[in-house]
Amino acid sequence: MKFSEFKADPKKECEKIKKENPETYDKVEDLMDKYKNYSQEELIQEFIKESKKQKQNGELDSFQIENIKNTLSPYLTDSQKQNLNNLMDMIND
Repeated sequence: MKFSEFKADPKKECEKIKKENPETYDKVEDLMDKYKNYSQEELIQEFIKESKKQKQNGELDSFQIENIKNTLSPYLTDSQKQNLNNLMDMIND
C-alpha cells in the first residue's frame, strides 16, 4: 500500500490516544465540550485568535502548523483540506 492511499480510522486513533495518553484524551474531550455549540464561523475565529496568541508567545511556529495540517488531512475531504490549508495560511502569515 502506498502511503498516499492510507486512510486513518478515527475510532481506532481515538482509542489509541485514550489508551496511550489519557491526560491528552481528557483535554481533547474538554475542548470538544467547550466548543460543541460554536458555529463554524465562531470556531474559525476562535482558532485564528488562539493560534495568533500562541505564535506571539512563541508556542507555535511554521513547523508545528505544517505538522497540524499533515495530522488532520487524512481525516478530511478534499473541500475540508482546502479550507484547512486556507486557515493555516492565515495563521502562518
